[in-house]
Amino acid sequence: MKFMWFFSMAIACLIGSCTKEKSVPNTGSFIKTYDSDSVDNAIYVAQTNDEGYLILANHGSGRPMLLRTDKAGNLIKRTIVDRYIFNTNAGTYWWFNPMDGTHFILQQGGNVSDIDTAGNILYYNYISYWTMTNMSAIVPVGNGYVLPATDGYRNGGPGNNEMILLNKNLKINLGGFAMNDNLFGGKILYYFCYGGNSDGSYNIWGMKFLNNKWSWSDNTRLFMAKVIPNVKVTQVLIDSAETKTSDNVNWQTVTPDSGVIALSVRTDNSKNYNYPFIFKADKNQHLLWENSFPKPGFTIDPINVHYCSDGSTIMLGNILALGDLDNKPYVLKIDKSGNKVWDKTIDCPSRGALFNAIETKDGGLALIGNTTGFGNASRGSRTLFIKLDGNGN
Repeated sequence: MKFMWFFSMAIACLIGSCTKEKSVPNTGSFIKTYDSDSVDNAIYVAQTNDEGYLILANHGSGRPMLLRTDKAGNLIKRTIVDRYIFNTNAGTYWWFNPMDGTHFILQQGGNVSDIDTAGNILYYNYISYWTMTNMSAIVPVGNGYVLPATDGYRNGGPGNNEMILLNKNLKINLGGFAMNDNLFGGKILYYFCYGGNSDGSYNIWGMKFLNNKWSWSDNTRLFMAKVIPNVKVTQVLIDSAETKTSDNVNWQTVTPDSGVIALSVRTDNSKNYNYPFIFKADKNQHLLWENSFPKPGFTIDPINVHYCSDGSTIMLGNILALGDLDNKPYVLKIDKSGNKVWDKTIDCPSRGALFNAIETKDGGLALIGNTTGFGNASRGSRTLFIKLDGNGN
């Protein structure tokens, strides 16, 4: 699946040379990495009450790691959870759902756990449900969670899709229900849920072939839908109207008004390069804006989006100059109407990618990702922590 490929490439490519730690003067900005005895894949950052930071990473072969820093990004404490929660052989994607500031949900496929900010495991569950092999972002709905599940390669082709319902302790609650492709007029390859409704329906979006008679070379398109068990309530097709491009889901962020910022990668098959395609929809699945963000001479692999308090959106990923070998960390800011404000490539000496962002209390941005440069003591990816001002400097 193309979704899985982007995450695998973003992490697998992080092997290379090193330089000393850098800082950007006069703006409160900085660039930091932290030496480690193993490979670290950072996935989340939060600001603490003392204006320091808490960084969450996957350490080594599957243990969560928490890094606490001061407001200048200097490391204060490192905590490695003494349990292998992630499986590095089960797909290189690790994600989370921050909760109320005291704990967060970690997820890799069917591995889901609830961990507090001290590194204590509150709940853990491995979900193997109807042999589903791919699971997208777990989201809180009502008093529990929804975990979309897909099996894109069962029996040599896309298999069934399910929606798994969990209780607050991350256990299967009401089981789940099948996502019948016949209701959607085309084969669903991957989908996300971004909320539930009072009528018992769920809001989803995803990617699909446009008809049931498909082949792997066909282009995929994005869609939104409201569904209840085995019933399609509504469907909206997000169509580029261009036969030369294919749209593939990457990630989402749920907005405070229960809408969604949906991130995908658009592939131009005629030129063989990628660029972000993003749309915003409200909870009633009205399309508010959509836009693509190509950059001539470059291919961009988008990874994540963050919704800001002023209605703008921050997109994270990596960028590669056509003909080059080293992808660089990349950040793009979009205004509340879906227009580009600024973008920035982080000039690290080797390869890297950005995975997440938050707004800081001083109006800036804290970005988290991975790199192989900036003073690493041993080979392999390391946590990359960047602080920028609100203008991207």
